[in-house]
Amino acid sequence: MLRKFLMLAILALVASPPVLANPDVWVTTNWHIRMADHSVAGLTLEWTFDPFASSFLFTTFDTDGDGTVSSQEAQAKEEELFAPIAEQDWYLTILGNGELVSWHLQHAETVFDPDHFGLRLTIVLDDPQAPFSARLRDDLLFFDFSFADDGFLTVEGSVDPACRFVAGAGEGVFEGYMSTITLRCGDPS
Repeated sequence: MLRKFLMLAILALVASPPVLANPDVWVTTNWHIRMADHSVAGLTLEWTFDPFASSFLFTTFDTDGDGTVSSQEAQAKEEELFAPIAEQDWYLTILGNGELVSWHLQHAETVFDPDHFGLRLTIVLDDPQAPFSARLRDDLLFFDFSFADDGFLTVEGSVDPACRFVAGAGEGVFEGYMSTITLRCGDPS
């Protein structure tokens, strides 16, 4: 059911004129970056879906309709949810020194809290990178990603004192992309 919904929504977006394109799901993100030897080694992304999508996903996962999602119900539906997102590489692009970085998903899990549905993605970079830049972007506009308010970025480990993380509009290859996290080193601005 969920896979059908996602595929129909994507087809509707593709068939729609670009002027009418509008995201169907709004996702607020928190980023937790893991450092090793002053380079980015991995990150955990926490996605929180908007209330409408959360409600739809909750009722989809709650297959017996008892108002709770058991671990068995979650496991049964996770593949349906994760497969279409995984086919799009989780909408995540990572650059190191301006080149695409090889990474893999170590763990993905659904998160149910009283008000929102979410995903927690643990990403490992196959080769630690600095400088580093990452973005979440769905060019088909099924998902629209934004940063959470306060505390959306946390860092674990040592960062070179000449470096800093910057959140906002991207530069270079990511020019014009919002919701980009960049580790800038030796940058005076």
